[in-house]
Amino acid sequence: MAGRLIAGRTLDMAFYHWLCGLHQIMGDDFGQAASSIETALRLAQDSGALIHAAAMKCDMAWVYANRGDTAGAARLANELRRTAGEMHSPTLEYLSWLAEAEIARKRGDIGGCVAALRRNLEIGCAINLKNHT
Repeated sequence: MAGRLIAGRTLDMAFYHWLCGLHQIMGDDFGQAASSIETALRLAQDSGALIHAAAMKCDMAWVYANRGDTAGAARLANELRRTAGEMHSPTLEYLSWLAEAEIARKRGDIGGCVAALRRNLEIGCAINLKNHT
């Protein structure tokens, strides 16, 4: 897939690195995922794709939490929630609470995890999401 990238198509390159990062998350390779998603985030911001960059912060928060940096993950989740409010995007707010649930889970805070998931699902239901995966 990398061979099909065209130099100068910044958003295409951002998506490529984002997908690589998601693949690496699934393989529990959080170190490499951090590098890939950081690259994707920078490219998305450079291309002006702010909604995509915001969504990438959810995945970056997931990576941070799974690398033990729950403070950094929480900072990203809060940034995402702030951006969601500025953009009036319930979908981004939904993602921020999903990240918050993972952060709480990694901290061993089951009550916080449940509360974040409850908020996540409330938003999902309010915007009529059919599949919460």
